[in-house]
Amino acid sequence: FWCMFAALRLTPALNAAALFTVLPGIAAFYAAILVRERIGKHRTVALILGAVGALWVVFRGDWNLFLGLAFNKGDLIFLAGMLAMGLYTPLVQRLHRNEPTAIMAFWTMATGTVWLLLLCNWSVFQIEWRAIEIEVMGGIAYLAVFTTIISFFIIQHATLRLGPTRVMSYTYLTPAFVVLIDWALGKDLPSAATLPGIAIIVAAMFVVQSGAVQTRPTPAEDNGSTTS
Repeated sequence: FWCMFAALRLTPALNAAALFTVLPGIAAFYAAILVRERIGKHRTVALILGAVGALWVVFRGDWNLFLGLAFNKGDLIFLAGMLAMGLYTPLVQRLHRNEPTAIMAFWTMATGTVWLLLLCNWSVFQIEWRAIEIEVMGGIAYLAVFTTIISFFIIQHATLRLGPTRVMSYTYLTPAFVVLIDWALGKDLPSAATLPGIAIIVAAMFVVQSGAVQTRPTPAEDNGSTTS
């Protein structure tokens, strides 16, 4: 998360959105190594097509906009964050010891808070909180509750049941949901050129989510089978 927020100071949101599409592929690569998740040819193709569809929506079907994309130092920082984030769901499945999801999520966020305090050099305690506008505080509260606490809980809960690749593949839907939310807030819908990208995402998601995904047994399952 630190890499993502730090990168957005140096790179446009469009660049970040484009880089975000590589996250499911990174997670699938880690999952194949750490938990021996078998992706298969069909899911591999679907992951690639999902990234293409997400990019299509991000750039609103404008090929010239895609060709004009210029990468910078901020993009490298954001990509480093993607490499770290892609490791998260495979590690959740690899290191799970049958503890409740709420406890696992709590300690993940607690230790993450410590690392963030170290990275910000404790400057958070020097902020004049009373001078911050109410809209900004509302945004901070939203990020803390919905995109951190609730999201971490859901991701960890779902990873243990669906597998790392399936869970991370849902991020392909983010651009489509942004379009829908913008429309609900009164903004104009994008051009019809965006619709093929959404269709590609839906088709790719159907392939990725279908069928069984085989993974290696968790350490707890290994111990149970040994005992029996």
